[in-house]
Formats: sequence, C-alpha cells, structure tokens
Amino acid sequence: MAVLRLPASRLPTSFHLGPNQLLDPAFALTPDLRLQLQARLSRNGEAMPQPGDVYSQAVTVSPRESGLALQLGSQ
Repeated sequence: MAVLRLPASRLPTSFHLGPNQLLDPAFALTPDLRLQLQARLSRNGEAMPQPGDVYSQAVTVSPRESGLALQLGSQ
C-alpha cells in the first residue's frame, strides 16, 4: 500500500507513485505488478476513512502507466 497525502487546496494535481510513498519499504514496484488506485478526500483530515469522505472510482493500473485521472465525487 502507498499513500500520498495532499491538502485539498493543491487539487487538482499531478502525482508520481514511487518508493517514497510505499508504506512497506520491502515492497517493490515491478513492471508486471497491477495496482489499484483510489483517491479519497477526508472532510476532517483524518487518516482513517470516515462517513462523509469523498472518493474517486478505483482503477487498476500498472506501475508504468501515466496520464491517469482520478475524479472525486462519490461517498
């Protein structure tokens, strides 16, 4: 799992998922890996999901894909 934490004032934004965002340093982003990406906007800034948070649709991608757009909109 990886986390990229940004304030809402920085949205929309571009991002790069790399080793610095991984929660487990032993995990490697290999080209054949499939990742599920989802954005979440916390209404109160909490790390744990809470009622009222806004999500994007989850998308499955490879580590080398680029040009993706995650649109926030569902709860």
